[in-house]
Amino acid sequence: MVVLVFRRLASLAITFWLLSVLVFGATQILPGNAATVMLGPYSSKAAQQALTKELGLDRPAWVQYGTWLKGFVTGDWGTSISLGQESRTIVMTSLARSMYLGVLAVVCVVIVGIGLGLVAATRRGFLDQGISAVSYVGISVPEFVSGPVLLLIFTGGGLGLLPGSGYGDPKDGMISFVSHLVLPAAAVTLLLLAYVIRTTRTNVAVELSREYVRTARLKGVSEAGVVVRHVLRNALLPVITVITMNIGWLLGSVVVVEEVFAYPGIGRLTLFAVNNRDIPLLQDCVMVLGIATGIANLLADVLYRYANPVLRESS
Repeated sequence: MVVLVFRRLASLAITFWLLSVLVFGATQILPGNAATVMLGPYSSKAAQQALTKELGLDRPAWVQYGTWLKGFVTGDWGTSISLGQESRTIVMTSLARSMYLGVLAVVCVVIVGIGLGLVAATRRGFLDQGISAVSYVGISVPEFVSGPVLLLIFTGGGLGLLPGSGYGDPKDGMISFVSHLVLPAAAVTLLLLAYVIRTTRTNVAVELSREYVRTARLKGVSEAGVVVRHVLRNALLPVITVITMNIGWLLGSVVVVEEVFAYPGIGRLTLFAVNNRDIPLLQDCVMVLGIATGIANLLADVLYRYANPVLRESS
């Protein structure tokens, strides 16, 4: 397993380098430059040329890339053009807020998804039909649709139970912090939650029909013991597969949901940088998003291999 992790880390390092080349190259071909954005489109040619030279934008592209990459690796990310603040501070603050949202979404998917799937598989009838119907609806509704619907129902225009936008700082109290996370996390969670419910229900139902379950019951093992000690162990591997394979998609959903709920995470910050042509901030946001996605996928891969006995032995 240790060798596998080191191989994945080496692969990630190459991936991150290629990402840096793509990010820098893409921002270089955008119309205009930082000098034009800082001085405005109506500034004089002389002023633009002077600032371009001061910022080093007149140097060859490969020299600019080397300087930028060295600064990124060493933590010198420069200053945001539009906000006038240190880019690293802005990006890392926004990333932390997005991580709160992402972690809450994953926890909800695991606990609620597996719990409801288990109930649906073991309590046939009304509960099973109701949970299955909800999961079918959840699969068909993407986050850019479920977000506005949740806003309409639970915010001021509807029940008025939860705030519809913004961020609650933990320093202002946990109630404000959690209440601002509930609706965005729900919008991120619904689609993947529906898949986890269906996968759990199907696999638990299949395992309950196995011969070893009948044997355990004949030995006097309680129904709860059969499910917890025997069935779940075998039924959860496909569920873990579904969750780990969708980590990247989950991070992408966070970007969309942050814009819908005006949640000040890194996804919304990236869109802000695009709209304001803030090249340094945009470069840092995309790099951090790529690195976060790569690390999340690495952790998911390690977890999946650890949970799968066959892959664990081969690793």
